[in-house]
Amino acid sequence: MVIMNIDATDESLKQQALEKRKKLLRIIKEKGCYGANDFVLVRTTDYLSDDNVIRPLCHVPFLVKNNHAIKRVINDLLDEQDHIDFYQEEERFDERQKLITDNYLPYSSQYRSTVHFCINGLVSSHAKGNFDNRHFVIIDHIMFHLTHNDIRSFRVEDTFFYGNVPLSSDAVILIKEQEYDELLMQYPQLQQAKVVLYKGLENDAVNIYLASIGIVSEEIKEHGSLEHECSFYFRQFQKLIKEKYEIDNEPHWLSKEYRQDDEYNLIIWEYYERLFYTYLLKLLNIEESQFSNLLTMLLNIDQSQENRDKLKEIIKNMGLFRFGELVDNFNRQILDSIVNGTFMNNDEIIQSLTGIQK
Repeated sequence: MVIMNIDATDESLKQQALEKRKKLLRIIKEKGCYGANDFVLVRTTDYLSDDNVIRPLCHVPFLVKNNHAIKRVINDLLDEQDHIDFYQEEERFDERQKLITDNYLPYSSQYRSTVHFCINGLVSSHAKGNFDNRHFVIIDHIMFHLTHNDIRSFRVEDTFFYGNVPLSSDAVILIKEQEYDELLMQYPQLQQAKVVLYKGLENDAVNIYLASIGIVSEEIKEHGSLEHECSFYFRQFQKLIKEKYEIDNEPHWLSKEYRQDDEYNLIIWEYYERLFYTYLLKLLNIEESQFSNLLTMLLNIDQSQENRDKLKEIIKNMGLFRFGELVDNFNRQILDSIVNGTFMNNDEIIQSLTGIQK
């Protein structure tokens, strides 16, 4: 259900939002504190569940192409035909890396048990991720989540939860006006959601909406937000909820959740590598007497030049075209397993390999 339309190309509307923000800052300064009602969670995403719950990557089918060993070997093979100097031909080098990723890398995954939001502003893209122009911006008041969900850290640039995050009934979804009809066909649950349509820049639309509901917008940076006259009161609120709700404010990369996820990532990466290399060797009709040794070499490819040379020899002998076809077939089988319901998410993989109930 569409509850508001925002024209973020309207300069007068942007100016009104800016004036409202100044007024809200004056009010907070006069009060001398922030309250829980002064904060909203903001998250950009390309996906919506049909039950109003945001799930971490470990609970959903999630695939990436991150086998760097294969990427290096393919790049070396292509370099033998057409050498590209990264320092002199950066654009061509980037094009080649994309070509390799698109055509020669098998699927893998990444373990993540946490769900991340910003406070009162839109996440900024940085070296670790591009978050621009996703389909949806989800905004929800934090008051509901202080008592309903497992918040592990409260930071303006990265507030994160452990496990599933059910949204409140007041959550709002911002969507580009020109994309709404198409997205509505893909996500019919939008008819029951509170939707704000906008045109113009995403960040301007978020700031205008936040001003309309009495929230001071923040300019989010990679490691915090732009300082302003009430930033001190934000830090005071962090201390308050740490005392009241035992919610920390440490960065995600220093958290125990991050460390545990890193340990599980090693298991997940080896699982997918073993899956692919087994598939590769079986299709090549490798003799049983050699199979185990070859598989071990490929699974430990970063431990010696001999192991890397073995993969290079395998790919060279079969040819890049055939290897690309093989990778494509492998990837299609994984996608088919998602469709037919046999795909194991990362928690299920961890449980199957370690016996740890997640």
